[in-house]
Amino acid sequence: MSDRIGSNERPPNTLLTLFLRALLLSCLTIFASGGRFLALPPYPPLAAAAAEEEPQFTAHSEAGVIRGIADLEGKRLGVLAGTMLDNAINDALDFTQIIYYDDSKREIAALFAGEIDAIIDDDPVVRYYAAQDHRLRRVEGHIQDDDYAFATRYEDQELHDKINRELERMIEEGVVMDLERRWLDSSDDATRVIPELPEPVDGPVLRLGVSSVSAPFCYVNSAGQLVGLDIELMERLSRRIGMRLVITDMEFSRLIPSLLDGDTDIIGSCFSVTEERRKMIAFTTSYYVGGVAALTLAEGVTPARTAEKNGS
Repeated sequence: MSDRIGSNERPPNTLLTLFLRALLLSCLTIFASGGRFLALPPYPPLAAAAAEEEPQFTAHSEAGVIRGIADLEGKRLGVLAGTMLDNAINDALDFTQIIYYDDSKREIAALFAGEIDAIIDDDPVVRYYAAQDHRLRRVEGHIQDDDYAFATRYEDQELHDKINRELERMIEEGVVMDLERRWLDSSDDATRVIPELPEPVDGPVLRLGVSSVSAPFCYVNSAGQLVGLDIELMERLSRRIGMRLVITDMEFSRLIPSLLDGDTDIIGSCFSVTEERRKMIAFTTSYYVGGVAALTLAEGVTPARTAEKNGS
């Protein structure tokens, strides 16, 4: 499926008009050619004419309330640029308009302004923002189920194997599950802190690339600190394999290029495993199973644009 806009169905009056125009043109052409029939292309092509029509989208009104995943069809959906979220939308939904944003704050502002009907993101991110603001609501269900992992370059096999072995040990020991409870399952910000850890060893550097748009996996807290499940997980893992972690925060769309260009050694930030990405980068063992979900306004919350039109 693709991000088609609007409906492919045409009003009966429009079809009748096109038919009459085509018939008239054919008659005039036959008359001008001395009665000889000339083969003419259809006028105009229906697909081209349909594309010229103004797209129509359902406003966030009572009639268009989003209660489940199926209700997202025909809606304006916001996604972060550089993610694979648009692929998930196109595979599952028809007649949607996808609008791209550089960060989550702009997405949420657009949702409140009525510029989009919902935000599509990884489920833990959606749950986090819904828990932070009562005006937001998670739509029930998943558009797609996903595994999450870190990734390295294929040529760095030794580093990849070292990270994978330690990550699997941390999963077996319950370390990762404890991180999930503190960062994902709790709504208390007091638990979402990275505890004091042993000082980094004086060993080789492990350059981690992240994007702080994926709370609670990776984000900047109110104190201006880069925190999250992925950050604490890699802080702990790097110490266990005797490496000094150096973190670079960047736009999500730069993560894979930074890895392939050799600017980072490993990348993360709520990074979902996809076959398209697997062609370019080597994923570690998956440490979390989630999915793609939707965030919309809570029932009774009116977008600013709609409120202005109604004079409220």
